[in-house]
Amino acid sequence: MPPRSQPLLDSYASADTMYGGNATAAPSTAGSADLLNPAVLSNADADCSKIESLISKYSKADIKSGHMPEIQPFYAVFERQVNAVLQFVDHHQKQLEFSAKSLLTQTEKVAEKVTSKKYDGRSMIMSSKKSTEDLVEKFLALQAFLTKNRSNLLAVSRKADAQLHTQCAKMIEMSFKSNLNSILVVVVSDIYATIRKAETKLKTNGAGNDTAAVWEAPSSFQRNTSKYWCKEEELTKVMLTCAAEAPLLVYGKSGTLTQNRSASEGDKLWDSMTTPITSVYFDAPDMSMYKKRLARLEGAQLLRARWYGNKKPQGTGVIFLELKTHHEKWVVNSSVKERAAIQERDMPSFLNPVPWTINEAQEMILRASPKLSSDDLAKSTSLLLQMHQLVVKYKLRSCVRSVYARAAFQSPKSNDLRLTLDRNVTLVDEIRRIHTPDVASWCLSDEEAATSAKAVTVPYNVFEVKLVGENPMPEGLATLISNGVIEEAPKFSKFLSGAAAFNRVSTLPYWAKHPAFATMFGLQKNPTDEPRSFASSIDQCDCYQLFDILGVDSSSNTTKSRNPLARFFNPNVGSAAAAGSVDKDAAITGRGNVKIAEKKPLRVEPKSFFANERTYIQWISASLLLLTVSSILMGSGDSSGTAALISCSAFFLVVYATFTYFRRIKLLSSGKGQGYIDHFGPTILALGVGAGIFIVLCDLFVGSDVLAFGNRRRLAPSSPRRLLSPTFPPSSMQESPGQCFRQSIAGINALTFKPNDISIDAERNSLFIASTSQILSHPFEGGEVAHLVHLNNVDLQGITRVGDRIFAISGGPVATELLEFVLTPTGALQQKARWSVWDSATEVNGLAFVPGSDMPGQLYIGFNHSIHIYNVPQPKDPSLNRLDSLNMQMIGLGLEMKDKTASIHHFEGVTYLLHSQQNALHAWDTQTGEFLGEIPLPRLSSPMSTEEWQGFALERRSIQRIETSLRGNKKSSELFLHLSTNAPPQVWSFAIDKIDGFRGRFLLPDCAAAETTIDNSNSS
Repeated sequence: MPPRSQPLLDSYASADTMYGGNATAAPSTAGSADLLNPAVLSNADADCSKIESLISKYSKADIKSGHMPEIQPFYAVFERQVNAVLQFVDHHQKQLEFSAKSLLTQTEKVAEKVTSKKYDGRSMIMSSKKSTEDLVEKFLALQAFLTKNRSNLLAVSRKADAQLHTQCAKMIEMSFKSNLNSILVVVVSDIYATIRKAETKLKTNGAGNDTAAVWEAPSSFQRNTSKYWCKEEELTKVMLTCAAEAPLLVYGKSGTLTQNRSASEGDKLWDSMTTPITSVYFDAPDMSMYKKRLARLEGAQLLRARWYGNKKPQGTGVIFLELKTHHEKWVVNSSVKERAAIQERDMPSFLNPVPWTINEAQEMILRASPKLSSDDLAKSTSLLLQMHQLVVKYKLRSCVRSVYARAAFQSPKSNDLRLTLDRNVTLVDEIRRIHTPDVASWCLSDEEAATSAKAVTVPYNVFEVKLVGENPMPEGLATLISNGVIEEAPKFSKFLSGAAAFNRVSTLPYWAKHPAFATMFGLQKNPTDEPRSFASSIDQCDCYQLFDILGVDSSSNTTKSRNPLARFFNPNVGSAAAAGSVDKDAAITGRGNVKIAEKKPLRVEPKSFFANERTYIQWISASLLLLTVSSILMGSGDSSGTAALISCSAFFLVVYATFTYFRRIKLLSSGKGQGYIDHFGPTILALGVGAGIFIVLCDLFVGSDVLAFGNRRRLAPSSPRRLLSPTFPPSSMQESPGQCFRQSIAGINALTFKPNDISIDAERNSLFIASTSQILSHPFEGGEVAHLVHLNNVDLQGITRVGDRIFAISGGPVATELLEFVLTPTGALQQKARWSVWDSATEVNGLAFVPGSDMPGQLYIGFNHSIHIYNVPQPKDPSLNRLDSLNMQMIGLGLEMKDKTASIHHFEGVTYLLHSQQNALHAWDTQTGEFLGEIPLPRLSSPMSTEEWQGFALERRSIQRIETSLRGNKKSSELFLHLSTNAPPQVWSFAIDKIDGFRGRFLLPDCAAAETTIDNSNSS
């Protein structure tokens, strides 16, 4: 054993003396009394200032120069400090455990003697309570000591990692638990349960049933539930408080849970007394159940399947189907949770959206629960039919899985109070299973869930207080709330969290505003690990000795598991939930302008809508009153101007009242608690009525001519305005089969693959793709990508076909060159000729063949801010002949100076230029010089994308369509646009439609959703 630090030698010596030379033997309660002495805890604290002073002695220059052996003094001091803290905690933790077990034995004797006339039962119970409270206080003091030293050592470790290139922080995280062993919670729970038993015996004078009861879950729950978030370091305090309010409940067990009174049992609560609870939530494809639960609408329902244990039941194993129904307070019924049990093999039939008969439902219930009574069977059958009707109505399918370990505190004899603490709450996306054709199960298997990249961990433990009726909050829990130990989380939902994290929804739950949840919902960048840099001479120092000293396996990969759910299937993985630990691929990022629900939405009852209608009717009544006055004035014939003004006021009130009515309906429906007060309307109404009275009085006593009403003034006609067409920015793409799809690049190295340009190979139903030093053949409808040719010292930027001849343009590194290839019988490409382009820059941006009306055609080669025209060379030609150049000032009108032409393509008489910065195609008639229009392109949806398309090609394909008429199959043509980008390397294909009457223009499908503005005037 490594030497202990000097400040602790005296305390350990006294402990050894106390227990006969063995500090780990069962101590008495006196040994832990020093935990309440601040001086003792202060002396045991790690001397972090001494560690920091050692770190400051090493300069970065020394580390880079390879002077690693000089760091050994730092390791020696760091080792002593860490080891001393761990030994201090372990020693006193065992002391408290054995003290608690000794106190439990004493309390059991008190419970036996409490009704005896020889003893003062009430005094003995009070003494046991006081001893238990002192024990809990010491345990919390030790927990605070552990939390403080872990935090301080972690801070100096990170400083050492940054300056000395060590792994101290990782070692601290792996060796220091966030909480002490949970066995003390079990023992304290048994102590309080024994005290409650003694109090009951004292009240009843020993009468009543003293046998231990076994709790059975009811089939229907009606409770008022309050939810809270609990940090990992506060877990011990919360559980000890719960143990004082209700006994620890372990399913299938009764009586005293503490069995071994003579040996330390470690983290028994989480190791053996809790099992993972798995729930699979169902929702419709349009997320309708999510939307209703989020809005807390009356009658909103939630359906889930639940099982207990590490593995999903198979075959005849039992699955519990639970239906939650939310009811508002103004409804007679209370919110309720109901459950029915079926066998796992019946789940696919349950999720099949085909109506059932009552006999089918009853047979399914009986297979899982053959001993049900006739009444329970009828209730379960009716409930199962109701659940299945939801499946049929909404086409429900698996949506989100939640897995967590639950500790419950509840009397097995009563359901009045139930306290639950869910730890390591992990959410897994179940919708991915729908897109995997080889998965036949109704949900993910255990292995698929444990290895899924679509998994997130809730950054807090979830604490729930469930009370029946109007029972008050227990005093101990109210103290936790007032002290900020637990944070209120009203209506927090695992289902809403997972559904919002893995799906694009319009509104997020209110806790998305919380900084700890922001990463889970993709509202900010995912956290990255702290950078760890290691010097080249790191192997020369024994920097892993601390892992060996503290018993940590430095070679273990368990902490690197990307899926937090793996801890439930691998016992070697740490149990502490990492706050905000979200896989970088798990949450949806880039949500845009997403709404966040109100934390406490307004409780809306039907009478609120009726009140809004009554207010609207009163506004209309006021308008009718003004209209009546106006009609009377018009009938008199002398006040037409006044009547017209009052009529306009009445019309304004009708419009305003209608607007206010529907605005309030929207506010009520959304549950917002503000925005209902109207200052403008009543003010205008009062001014209007006052002005009307004033006008009537003036008309009565003076005459209408005084106010100059009538037909004397006319409004001048408004000047015409030009209606401008709005500019719509292109939006992101979404894959859709047959419309918007990304070509597979399986088998291609993404680091060397740069799809700079595309050409069509219609004969082989594939695409020619020019990468930097190679040309590939990409099958249009899937298949393996073929490498046609590989060249050295080239940078291929463009490719085109001229009949059977294939030309490619290279931009260097020596000079710009035009290369010609031919297809060999084996399907590969062979270089046939090569020409240098001496009169141009080395940066090339595209190549296209433009056929002429009375000539063989020409090659258009795009360079840096210029496009030159050349004759199509013959293999024997020694060089290229440049014929002309395009007017780049004309082409660049309206574009930024830095914008370049990334690619050129000629299709069906129109030459298209790809402007990467503009993210658009410009269509030109190169024969007449007429500009035909602009086609906006979709934005790349990848957050790592540069949002620049590099190459493109247009293609008209012959599609075989099947018709049910007697004519048989019918062929039709369909246009496709192929686009390529380099970062990341991708090739996309879109089914497009030409715009009738607009040459060279086409529309992208809805999945690309790029808006196209049609301008009737073409510019040249």
